[in-house]
Amino acid sequence: MDRRLFLGISLPQIIIKDIQEIEESIGSQLFWNPIENLHITALFLGLIEEEYLEKIYKILDALKIGKFLIEIDKIDYSPGERMLWLYFKENDALKNFNKNIIEFLEKENVPFQKDNRGFDFLPHINLLKIRDEKFIMNNNKIPKAVDLKFQAEELNLYESMLGRSFVIYEIIKTKKLV
Repeated sequence: MDRRLFLGISLPQIIIKDIQEIEESIGSQLFWNPIENLHITALFLGLIEEEYLEKIYKILDALKIGKFLIEIDKIDYSPGERMLWLYFKENDALKNFNKNIIEFLEKENVPFQKDNRGFDFLPHINLLKIRDEKFIMNNNKIPKAVDLKFQAEELNLYESMLGRSFVIYEIIKTKKLV
């Protein structure tokens, strides 16, 4: 059975608390993504056959990536304006992190979904999916500058499963960054 997988960076509790305050300042009546779903997607793998899981586990164990600083600098619409995202300051460590993971996967012949949306790696935190275009027209609080910083300390392999209202993310392996 194929599993929908991605690699993501967890957020510290203090950043989650800050994000909740940002959400409340924009509008608590909106349909925000559940707090437990917030993460930074380092690489979306796509539908992965069960037989490749062990290889992915070994790749995660072999990765030698240190902790690095992540700085969030604004809240704005996603490309296509269908979601509301937190964006990050330009970060070579995060780009290299993504590049290293891709190189490991390719070296080990693990098939994964290549990004074909026409833009480079664009790290973000997805806060909500916009269901009503009136939100964009009526919301003068966005875009908005944000100043949050934290140390990336772990990489998770997540499985993404469809729930009733939201996607459910389950961590199936964690790699501590050193």
